[in-house]
This record gives sequence, C-alpha cells and structure tokens, in this order.
Amino acid sequence: MSETDNPDQKKSFNDMELRVISSLQKFYQESKNTVLNNAAQGWFFTASMDRHYVEDTHSGDEKELSQAENSVAHTKKMQNTAPFQSAAQAIDTLNKEAEIVLKYNKLKDLITYSDPNLIEDSFTSNTEIDISGAQDICFSYGALNIVIIGGGITGLFLANSLKYRLGNKVNILVLDNRSVTKHYRKPFDREWVTHIHAELVQQYTPPNIRQLLDCFGQGDLAGLPINMMEALFMLSCKELGVHFYFSPELDYAKLNNKFISFFIDATGGRLTGCEYGASTPQEFNLKLPNKPMDYSFAGVKQLFYMPDTLPSFVNTTLRASGSFHIPYMEQTRILTHMFKITGIPQHLFKEVLEFILPINSNNTFYIWNGVLIEELNQGLVMVNLTNEEYNNLKSQVEKPVSLGTFKDNNLNSLKALNDDIKLLIDMLIELDNSGDIKINPPFRYAPYINLNGELGTFNGKQIFPVGDSYFCGHPKVGNGLWTHLGFINHFVQEIQTSLKS
Repeated sequence: MSETDNPDQKKSFNDMELRVISSLQKFYQESKNTVLNNAAQGWFFTASMDRHYVEDTHSGDEKELSQAENSVAHTKKMQNTAPFQSAAQAIDTLNKEAEIVLKYNKLKDLITYSDPNLIEDSFTSNTEIDISGAQDICFSYGALNIVIIGGGITGLFLANSLKYRLGNKVNILVLDNRSVTKHYRKPFDREWVTHIHAELVQQYTPPNIRQLLDCFGQGDLAGLPINMMEALFMLSCKELGVHFYFSPELDYAKLNNKFISFFIDATGGRLTGCEYGASTPQEFNLKLPNKPMDYSFAGVKQLFYMPDTLPSFVNTTLRASGSFHIPYMEQTRILTHMFKITGIPQHLFKEVLEFILPINSNNTFYIWNGVLIEELNQGLVMVNLTNEEYNNLKSQVEKPVSLGTFKDNNLNSLKALNDDIKLLIDMLIELDNSGDIKINPPFRYAPYINLNGELGTFNGKQIFPVGDSYFCGHPKVGNGLWTHLGFINHFVQEIQTSLKS
C-alpha cells in the first residue's frame, strides 16, 4: 500500500500506530514488578550460592555485559552437498529427514559450514544497498514498520513471532553488526544447551518450525543449543519475509525512514543513543526474602542466607547507572566471573558429577545435563573464577576451543587456574575421545535491569528493550532466556490485541 493523501486514511493509520505504542507502554508499566522479581532470582542465587566468588572490584557503576560475544567468522563451505536454494527448502529438507540424529546433524551442518541462508542478509544481490536503501525497500505506508536492532535469539524470536502472526500488517527489518563483511553475518556459535518448555517457543511459531522444535527434546521440553534455535528462527524469518541487513558498522543516524513505527533494542544492552525517561527513583531499596534453594542436581548447595535464619531477608539496593539500575546486596555489587565447558556427552555425565561433588564445597562447579533425547543429549559445566583467573583467561580464549587444544596452547593460562579446575580439565581431556568437549570464552555475570522500558526514545521515535536489553538473567538459574521468550509472547499478543481494537 502506498502513502495516501486521503486524510481520513492517514489519520486512521496514525491512530493505529499510536494505539499499538500506547498499549505496549502500558504493558511495560504493568509488567515491571514481575520482571523485577524474575531478575532478582539471579541476584539472590549469586548472594546465596556463589558468594565466595563475588568480587566487588569493578570501579564505577557502568553496566557490564553479562555474556561474551566473541563469535569468530569463518567461511567453511557446505560439505558433500550444495547450499540450499532457499530457507524454505532448508526447513523442508530438515522436516523430511525421519531419523532424529541425522536431522540434528543436518541442522548442525547448516551452522558449521555457513549455509548462505544463515549468514547472508536480504541484499547480497545488490551490495551497493546501504542501511538507508534497506529501509526504503522494506518499509511502506499502511503497515507497522519495525526495526529490530540485534539478531540474536531474542531478536530473531520476536521477528519470527510478529511476522507469523501479523503477516502483511507488519514489515520488519533486523539489523546486526556481528559481521566482518557488509551483508554477511558471523555464524551462530553459542553451543549452549537450553531448558525451555516447548510450548513457550511454539506459541507464535509457524507449524514447520514447531515440528522441528518439538522433536529433539525430552518430554515437553525444547533443549536445542541456542545456536540451533537461532538458526531455525533465522530460516523461518527469511521464509516469512523478514528483511535482514548485516554490517560491521551500522550508522544508526541513518535509521530515519519516515515510515518507521518504532524500534526494538535486542542488542543485549549494547545499543548507544537511547534515551529513557525516569519514572523510577535513582536509588531504592528492596528486601528479598530468604528462601530455600535446592540445586543439588547441579552439584551445588545453599551456603548463605538460609531460610528460617535471621535476618529473614536480604537488603538489596538498586542504583541507577545510565539507562539501567545495578543491584547491590548488603552494599556489595553482584559481580561474578565464570566460563562454560560444553559438549560433555551423556555417558560421561555421571562420572563428571561424582568427580566434582567431593571438591565443590565453595560451589566452584555447577553441572547441567541437557534435556535433548538420549541419543543427542550433552551436558555442560559452569566454572566460577576469581577476578585474577578471569582476566588471565579472557585474553586467551576468544572462541570455543577443544580442551586438548586449549591445554596444548595455553599452559600459562592453565597454570593460573586453581588446582581443582585443572584436575577437572585433565580428567575431561582423558575421557574425551572425540574432541567435542570445549572450553568457552569466560564472561561476567554483572546484572542490570532497565526499569523505564516504556519511556525509551531512539532517533526521535519509541524504542522498547527486549531480552538482555531489558535485564540479564543468571545462566545457572535460567531466569533469562525462558523469561525473555515468555515476555516476547505477551509483547506480540499486546500488538495483536491493539490492532483488533
């Protein structure tokens, strides 16, 4: 539909946009306490379980990113097969594979060997198109025109859900700067198994993707690693007609197309240039109740703030820092460091648990067995680090690498780790015949929350934060991804309802 000079039609469309934005603003306001309570689960876990590793050594209150984004581009070609001609063909081929393990491996190969449907944006046929040209092609009068900045799991999930539910009522442009060359993004590389109820990711998902999400997990769970979920949502977005623009340098000042309805920040809080009004005090106090936490399945136990002890609550202060509030518990900032060891086969899991339990008095190790079907299942270990260990390791591990390779190439970094961590690495190297067990880049859990999400503006228009741009969850508690996806489902529902009004 082209722009019209009919004033009645124009007013009707403008009223529709305003109604959607107003509905979303109200949704953020009404969701604030729920989001705050969800975020606080990670803060209490850290104070109660990981207190031995809390190091309030960071100067200043600026927000830290909670996850490492260290994807490294590679250009491996598809082995033994030609790239799929379209995203739809790739999805159809995966669904037609009856054998689950082969289906899983085919999906894994799409990522490993950089299928063009996963790394190319929507404009590779005309590489001269810049971010302004992408908006001109994508957006038109008469539909909601949404820019999603950030193409990770939450940005893709939101784009996919909106486009599936709203069809031609919405035009979506997804931007991502995890790119080395314009129009090509880095491969998805976060091989972290998940624990999400299948219904949560299927509510607004097309049937052909729902079918894939449903077949790999145990029971009613979808346990695919994050990078595989990202790949499926990317394929689905392209099939549905979502537009993508990738570039290592995104000129946000050029996001000025007159048809843009609003922006979504799905960057994990990395987007600069957003302004948020203040409806929340610069500093305020909470009292989080002491409560029992049973994580014996992960080999850890509650060490502090036990239930039925005095005081019966933990004093928590939230202090403003830019667009975010930073939590302090008993005047100490919540800040820990850790890394993940991934790809531990199912058959080794019991042995790993038995090795860890006798040496885990300070909760150095947290083990998690995934929820994929038995033939595919794998586990991971999250390892707490001191600040010194973290600083030593972060310069040496910039992408996932096998433990054997890490040990061969980083003897100094290995020596800097405590003896228990070194013993675990040596044991896993001895057990790992395939080289699938990997050490991942270390990261900080430095939580933050945006309590003014309904008041954001960007380039003069409304912007709404989702995912880690709203708050960062704790990977051990699991209060991040599943909470973000559930929030997005409600976000989509709000838009649907307001369009029908």
